Amino acid sequence: MKEIQIIRGKERLGEILFIIGIVLELVVMMTDHCASFTLPLRGRVTQVAFALFALKILTTGYRPKQFIIMILCGVVGVVSYLTCKDEMVVRLTVMVLSSVNIDLDRCLKIILAGTLLGTVAIICMSVTGIAGDMYSIADFGRGGEEKRWMFGFNHANNLHCMYWYITSLVILIYRERIKIPVYVALLAGDMGLFFLTRSRSGLLAVTLVIVLCLVAEIFPKGEKSALPYVIGMAIVVMSFVFTVIASALGTEGRLLGLLNKVLNSRLYMCYKVAPLNEWKIFPGSRVTEYALDNGIAYIAYIYGIAVMIMFLAAIMYLCIRACRKRQMWLLALTLGYVGILFMESSFVTNVSLLCCFGAVLLLGRLSSEDEEKVEKRCF
Repeated sequence: MKEIQIIRGKERLGEILFIIGIVLELVVMMTDHCASFTLPLRGRVTQVAFALFALKILTTGYRPKQFIIMILCGVVGVVSYLTCKDEMVVRLTVMVLSSVNIDLDRCLKIILAGTLLGTVAIICMSVTGIAGDMYSIADFGRGGEEKRWMFGFNHANNLHCMYWYITSLVILIYRERIKIPVYVALLAGDMGLFFLTRSRSGLLAVTLVIVLCLVAEIFPKGEKSALPYVIGMAIVVMSFVFTVIASALGTEGRLLGLLNKVLNSRLYMCYKVAPLNEWKIFPGSRVTEYALDNGIAYIAYIYGIAVMIMFLAAIMYLCIRACRKRQMWLLALTLGYVGILFMESSFVTNVSLLCCFGAVLLLGRLSSEDEEKVEKRCF
């Protein structure tokens, strides 16, 4: 089938532009998580990255089906930008669509290396006293003052979420080489870090990812069953349903009340900050006066219902893909991301697009009509 390509013969240049854009997004991501440093001209850096991704699109050949999807997603992104005056959706759309025909394995290794380097640098600066507090003592809304270690990050939750992010990247890249002892070591690191950060959200997300991967490793026949994938998709749907109900009714009822208590009032904040009657298809420019940790409600309130539906469709695509290919690791990473989104919007709605791990999973998904070729090249 004939491809639609605006600039021909410049595929190699397009790939170089894409990698440079990824590096720029990496710089923004790591400096945003560092409590002691602010990147000068951060907005200009993200705009340069956006321009590089857009140029990559011009050098890429798209099949008609891909081109139609690109146009539809582009329209939603542009309308979102024109209405809510925020660039996030259109930037995210352009980055994912520009990833077609990219060597994803190399790209993911660059992201992992940059994330590890940045994390080590932030921790070292804090430990040596150069910059950044090692811990914070405050009332975090859990019944009294707590000492939570940050090691230079702007919040203890973000430190633990970074462990989730790195763990997910390691599994995504090296899953075929990872054996049971490695998973056990990653889980032990998760538990040990929890005693320092006291981050329930980080603990739950990392544990979910590792346990599912461990189950697939120990019981390979279970990976072939459709049941875990159906349960996974149900969990995704219920995350959205609970968010909608909480935004509409608050936390009335035993189930919502218990879940809200476990999540440290995160569901109640949906009702207080982003009530359902204020959700719009495409809202105007908005800011939240209070913290809104539930990322699903954050997306619907700030970017609109249309964007939330597009986002849910992308997540369900990953779940269905995992089911069709019987890839427990893909289901695990997708559920881990949904868990973090459900509990920690401040991490995934960062200015850098790479904080959206769902976008990282989607990179390269439209690369080929031949699914087996996609599987070999992209995952």
